[in-house]
Amino acid sequence: METTPKSRASLWRDRFVYVTNQTWPALYAAIAVVAVWVVWNTFLPPSTQFDPFPYVGLGVFITVITWWQNYIILIVSEELKRAATKQETTEIKRQERMLNLVEAVHAMAAMHLNKDQSDVVLASDNLDPAGVDLEAPHSLEPPT
Repeated sequence: METTPKSRASLWRDRFVYVTNQTWPALYAAIAVVAVWVVWNTFLPPSTQFDPFPYVGLGVFITVITWWQNYIILIVSEELKRAATKQETTEIKRQERMLNLVEAVHAMAAMHLNKDQSDVVLASDNLDPAGVDLEAPHSLEPPT
């Protein structure tokens, strides 16, 4: 099975999804951003503050981040569903191939058994009720 090399954008996206979907690092990063935002806009001089007390900008920022995280989670879940469906399809095909192989082996064994049974039936046609082969050359003398 050949794999195609991933593009740089795909690698960055995979890394971003991995990092942002890790629970503790994402939680620590969110707490740090909110803490820096609140400290900056509360304790620094008013000329450097960019989002005064009701922190409307912070609410918008968190809303946008949440929206993007939901979007990323949706994409990842769809990719996982697609991969699971592909794996199930592959497994079903493998099981069908194995079933076909088993059926072929059973058919060959049945053909072989039927051939052996027909040989036995043909040989039994030459026997009289006493179990003596009528067509075989035999003599009345005992074997030496």
